[in-house]
Amino acid sequence: MVKVEKQLKAGDYIVLLFDSPIPHKKFSKLRIDGEEYKHDIVYDMRDALGIRATGNFEGKEVEFIT
Repeated sequence: MVKVEKQLKAGDYIVLLFDSPIPHKKFSKLRIDGEEYKHDIVYDMRDALGIRATGNFEGKEVEFIT
């Protein structure tokens, strides 16, 4: 399972940096602690996605939803 290793604040977004590669399957949302989030690609960072949210996601497991 992929976990959030670190997070960075960027305006209205939180950039999530993962502890392992993002799966190569098609997905449209992320689920963290039972909440679903739409994501945006972070082009300049490897194994990272941005979500519009507030809170602390470090150490939490991420599910990639189709």
